Amino acid sequence: AFRGCSGLTSVINLNTIPQSINSDVFQYVNTNNVELTVLPSAVDAYKKADVWKDFKVKAIVDIAGVTLSKTATTLAVGDKETLTAPVAPDSAPQSVTWSSSNPSVATVSGGVVTAVAAGTATITATAATDTSKKATATVTVGYTVTFNSNGGDSVAPQTVAANGTVAQPSNPTLTDYYFAGWYSDTMLTTLWDFNTTVTSDTILYAKWSNTPTAVSGNGRGALRLYPNPVTNGELRVESEALKAGEKIEVYSLSGALVGVYEVGGAGSTVIDVSRLAPGVYVVKAGGSTVKVAIN
Repeated sequence: AFRGCSGLTSVINLNTIPQSINSDVFQYVNTNNVELTVLPSAVDAYKKADVWKDFKVKAIVDIAGVTLSKTATTLAVGDKETLTAPVAPDSAPQSVTWSSSNPSVATVSGGVVTAVAAGTATITATAATDTSKKATATVTVGYTVTFNSNGGDSVAPQTVAANGTVAQPSNPTLTDYYFAGWYSDTMLTTLWDFNTTVTSDTILYAKWSNTPTAVSGNGRGALRLYPNPVTNGELRVESEALKAGEKIEVYSLSGALVGVYEVGGAGSTVIDVSRLAPGVYVVKAGGSTVKVAIN
């Protein structure tokens, strides 16, 4: 195989017992000038073996360890990501073998990880010259959640682990309209609950309203309620001043407290007022007060 390879300068042989080979395998190769790197335990055997003893035999540098460029990553189905696995020290052979604990979820070839289906897989890089030295990375393959802002600002998609939840993004804006929430259907009838677990690729659609209930204050601290009047039992309360866990109070015009709600997400939340009788109510939140009509 190496006959006539006059430019050959090095050979790595990981067999612990020298193979018996014909001398013509390296015919016309000046083996006295070729480094033969073998396992430390096999150095003496190679120095005595026919043909191999003519090489400059040396032991492989001991492997200190293997590291991966990432220890965890999340991908959407079909995505690819390249991992690197340097072997320490730098003078050691850098060759590694790659494997996946769950090829039905993620495969790996030459460090290139391909997401196949939702789930979790462990990618392992093992030093070729010392299989006790290895490094692992956890690959989570999830679903893609896309936000269709229906003419508003673009919102970056998210990759969400199977049965994970979507991180509520900042509200998009659209000139002359008020953002009225994310919906799971194109008809904008089913408001998305950000506590809902994701079990498939999902598209969320922005709903817009040009009729806010009222605006109290101005700028980032303004309190906005919509739609007005409330027709489907859902009222969005929005203000940059709102903090998660803060209370929203609803009063009748006579001053009776008829409902207390908790802000689910900073800046914006949807409250269920379907149990309230039709009429006009006063909403207090974020230090502001606004009236709203419920049909």
